[in-house]
Amino acid sequence: MGNKITIALGLLGMAIGTLPVLVATGVLPAGHPSPNQAPDWIGYLIGLMFFLAGLSVLIQSLAGGTQSFDGKSTAAPFALPTIYNVIGCAITVLLAALFSWVAFGPGKRAFSISAGPIGLSPGASGSGDMIGRVAFGAAALVFWFMAARVLVYTARRLCSSR
Repeated sequence: MGNKITIALGLLGMAIGTLPVLVATGVLPAGHPSPNQAPDWIGYLIGLMFFLAGLSVLIQSLAGGTQSFDGKSTAAPFALPTIYNVIGCAITVLLAALFSWVAFGPGKRAFSISAGPIGLSPGASGSGDMIGRVAFGAAALVFWFMAARVLVYTARRLCSSR
């Protein structure tokens, strides 16, 4: 039963990922155009992230293995951890590109922040283009660093297996 649910969730993630791509390509309507609308390639990034995440879940479920934190998969072929790493790295690069666009891309951004218990208190609230761009820029740097680490790890793993 659990495997069927996992397969369904993987397929759901892939299906959700196709929606922004279909909107970006013009197959599905995008609604009313906005002056601050993101470029079409952002739809591709978002869609591909969800699609790849769903694909990773689907592959893992169909392969019958479970992924452990040390990169070794139990009861699954040797190549699966490498496939997971490549998909994970691709998702991380896509996140980094998305956050980089928010931080450094052209156009005005609208951000709002709040602080307090569970974000409900008006203790510190406000908005500002610069605050949001700095936060997204810092997150983008973290994502780029993570992607580089996964690439190096995967390359070392592939080289040591030969």
